[in-house]
Parts: sequence; C-alpha cells; structure tokens
Amino acid sequence: MAFVIIGVGLVVVAPYFIATDDLQKRVLAQVESATGYRVRVDGPMRIALFPSLDLVARDVGIAEPAAGGSAEFITARTLKFGLLASGLLSGKVQLTEMELIDPVITLPLPEGEAPAPGAVGRGVPPRRAS
Repeated sequence: MAFVIIGVGLVVVAPYFIATDDLQKRVLAQVESATGYRVRVDGPMRIALFPSLDLVARDVGIAEPAAGGSAEFITARTLKFGLLASGLLSGKVQLTEMELIDPVITLPLPEGEAPAPGAVGRGVPPRRAS
C-alpha cells in the first residue's frame, strides 16, 4: 500500500519539479529540424505524466517557412508531444508522437483561383466534380 501511495504522489508532484523551458526549446527545435515546420506556442506548457509522458502546449500555431512565408496553416487549442521517459532520464529528448487537439487547418488556394462566392471562413471551399 505504501508503494502505491508513493507512486501516486510522484505522478502528481513530479511535473512541478521538471523545468519546461529547456524541454520546450529542445522539443520545438527537434520538430523544426525533422519537419521543416515552425511551431509557435503562445500559451503555457506543462508536463503530464498520466496516462503517458507528454509535454502539453496551449494555443499553438504551425507554419511552413520553406513555403515562402510565415503564415500559419494550422492553429490548435492544444498540442501534445509524446515523450520517452528513458530519453528524459538520459538527457536526450525523444518524441514519440504529436497530437493536435481542436485544430483549425487553413489550406491555400491553388495559384490563380479565387474562393467560391459565398464561401465562409478562411479555408478552402469544397470542390464540385465536373
């Protein structure tokens, strides 16, 4: 019983003792170098240990600088970065996954095309088959 209480206590208290600033810089640099996408985080970041080890960021945007601009094509309320615990213990950040929660994806129109009349929002309107 004592081991269970200690384990639960560590899961609840440990995230408060892990500095997220350095971890955030490493994760964002790793994402940018692997994908070419720039990730903006305006909200707070925190570590979640349950049900899995995650770095959770609020109010995020993703842009593709290689496309010739800094306009964000994805914004989301939350972005979860799955982390390997063995990587954190060894000092190397290793991502297992990225999960967007409540994303808004804005696709650019092909060159020379204008949005359909009456289209709502910034996204691409559905195309009709010819």
